[in-house]
Amino acid sequence: MSDAWIAYRLALLGADSRGVVRGGLTVRDHAVRAALLIDLTQQGRLSAGVDDSYLDTTPIGFPAADALLRYVDANPTRTMAHALGSAPVTVLDVVDPLPEGTARRPRRRRAVTVDVGVVERERQLVDETAERGRSDSPATAALTVIAGALELTSDDTRAALLPWCGASRGLVERCATYLVDLMVKQRLIHASYSTGGG
Repeated sequence: MSDAWIAYRLALLGADSRGVVRGGLTVRDHAVRAALLIDLTQQGRLSAGVDDSYLDTTPIGFPAADALLRYVDANPTRTMAHALGSAPVTVLDVVDPLPEGTARRPRRRRAVTVDVGVVERERQLVDETAERGRSDSPATAALTVIAGALELTSDDTRAALLPWCGASRGLVERCATYLVDLMVKQRLIHASYSTGGG
């Protein structure tokens, strides 16, 4: 079931050349949370009203999405940015969900190996979509925009791809902007530490 989710596909794009997806990469954790919100929107779970948005927090059956929905349900007044930054969902939760009732991932399980062939096919599809600047699949368009924000593929065609994102266009745009800003902050922090400023 998870392989159809944008969040799962995004997690695959972060795998190394051996198909290993590693945990502890904070920006990618933010990104899979954003992708889960986009997934839920494309499934009709997020609806916009005049003054606000409403997210149906009924569990959906995908553990990573259900964890995000529980977080949103428990924190109804928090902003989208707060959910992207704080919800207890990681890249590893998307590719390798914990068994129900397990609170933490064992230390030795900080990486998951996925099928390299699947990773390569996903990368090829996203790179081709980024190059064309269009997609007949709103999910692939959204995935490509988010992957571009993370510098996993070209970000040059983001404006061209947004109309192809369908009903989730506005959310995809907000999430991509949030992630680009986060990437800039991360680079500034790394630069500060490497020059002795931290």
